[in-house]
Amino acid sequence: MRTLVFLYSILAWGNINGDQASRMSPVVKAVREVSPAVVNISTEAVQRSRTNPFAKYFDKFFDEFLDLPGETPGRLQAVPLHLGSGVVFRRDGYILTNEHVILKASSIAVHLAGDDRDYVGRLIGADPDTDLAIIKIDRADLPVVRVGDSSDLMIGEAVIAIGNPYGLSHTVTTGVVSALGRSFRVDEDRIYRNLVQTDASINPGNSGGPLLNILGELIGITTAIHSKGKGIGFAIPVNRATAVFEELLAFGEVHEAWIGLAVQDLGPQIVAALGYDRDAGVIVREVDRGSPAEAADLLTGDIIYKIAGKVLESVKDYADMLRNVRRGEKIVFDFFRQGGWQQRVVIARPFPPDFAEQTSLSSLGLVVEGQPGVSGVLVTKVRKGAPAHRIGVLPGDVVRQIDSQVIESLEDYAKVMLRLRFKDHAVLALQRNNQIHFVTVNFLRGR
Repeated sequence: MRTLVFLYSILAWGNINGDQASRMSPVVKAVREVSPAVVNISTEAVQRSRTNPFAKYFDKFFDEFLDLPGETPGRLQAVPLHLGSGVVFRRDGYILTNEHVILKASSIAVHLAGDDRDYVGRLIGADPDTDLAIIKIDRADLPVVRVGDSSDLMIGEAVIAIGNPYGLSHTVTTGVVSALGRSFRVDEDRIYRNLVQTDASINPGNSGGPLLNILGELIGITTAIHSKGKGIGFAIPVNRATAVFEELLAFGEVHEAWIGLAVQDLGPQIVAALGYDRDAGVIVREVDRGSPAEAADLLTGDIIYKIAGKVLESVKDYADMLRNVRRGEKIVFDFFRQGGWQQRVVIARPFPPDFAEQTSLSSLGLVVEGQPGVSGVLVTKVRKGAPAHRIGVLPGDVVRQIDSQVIESLEDYAKVMLRLRFKDHAVLALQRNNQIHFVTVNFLRGR
């Protein structure tokens, strides 16, 4: 693994001499083409300083170690928050970066290559589940990156990363695709799935920058590094990033598409009973009424082997596939039914308005309502025998948080219901008699 640091002067992007031409490798060509479309991002947060009436009696050296009594809120001040990178996706100033780069930022500054000015970035939308965000600056003539295809990446093929590690502007590193389809746990409640793993050096500040193939095409957005392993970095595949970009641009958030199938992994007994002779696939255990899957004549008991030409090894593969589906997209399902193979085309649609309510009742056994002016949602009904009933949830309880998501309103609750469709448990923070109780509830995997 090699690291190349380019200082962008006139020579970096200007004309080259004969000796340089002989050393114009594919990496150099890719870097020269893409670098103008890579930006540096810095963010600040406004915080209130604390003042101590006795501060003059103490040496400032001890401030770091002592929490002195009598502190009072001080003035508001801007403090540096994050350094990161971004990729120009549209000439009119739309930039794709990581959600964690702009998280909690009160101001966003964008610095373009070859331009001494800092531009004010405006947040258009962000999706914490994929760690992607769009920011906009007031420029209409920006160079853009060429978008590649992450569906045909090969393990071992050369890749190039450009970013802003530790504030070192436009640092270039090279490596290879180490693995595909990786999962990376960010914290206790969040896992990024289906990532590209690379050994190209990725450090703090690279986040949101491009991962390129040797042709200079964007194949991923760098997102994370493994804290315990040197040379282990991850990127969001560009096909997924493009789909999220379009959703964020249109709605400010990601609206997942609805297929309407609940599936489960195959077991030896199921395979033997149905006469199925392949190792891969998932079986349909439920079809939503009125769903796109029902309209395409998919039935309970069908064994789905491939979706859009991709073999499904597990429920996880099915969930990953759904995250890449856009509303209105036509998807080909290859499946096994009653001893023969069939194929159907399913047209993905938006979730119906009451889907979250249905999921809450069918999976958790809860009916909830909003509380105007008050945080949380109020439990009004608990279905007997349902998962929530079995752990003791009662009408009158208030759901204040689900996993890491604070529930302020019915809208928050509905969004969480969609996100939890592929989990089999969740941690709820319930308020009862002015006390908060954390409980784990197990529920059916969703659709």
